[in-house]
Amino acid sequence: MEKKKKIILIISVIVIIISIIMSILLLTSKDKEEPFTIDGIDLVENKDILKDKEVNNLNITDVSLLTRDGISTYRAMVSNNTNVDIKINKLYVKFYLDSEEIEIVVLNNTTLKSNGSTYISVTSETDLSKVKRIEYVME
Repeated sequence: MEKKKKIILIISVIVIIISIIMSILLLTSKDKEEPFTIDGIDLVENKDILKDKEVNNLNITDVSLLTRDGISTYRAMVSNNTNVDIKINKLYVKFYLDSEEIEIVVLNNTTLKSNGSTYISVTSETDLSKVKRIEYVME
């Protein structure tokens, strides 16, 4: 009986140690800025990068960024929640990668009606899956 108790104790200790190690690995992996990949599609999930922003009274929401075979697609909703129409000469999205900055015009010569919105979707032949930061500039 004494031998069985030792074996059960050893197995219990091993299971606890493995559980602790797996928990630590899972908790630390959520902080990484790496994209989630499924079926060859890299989907950026970092909420700090994709967070809603306000630029010159425009609200930019529902942002998504995915990459497949090196081609990236950026999508977002741009809303004017004011009581006046907003003239947009150009709205740029700047993607900051490790060593470069990519700038894409997403709206050009557009008037967004008061309390109106528009959905934007642009494609880039640049792999943006490792983006570190996104900024918006409006002219």
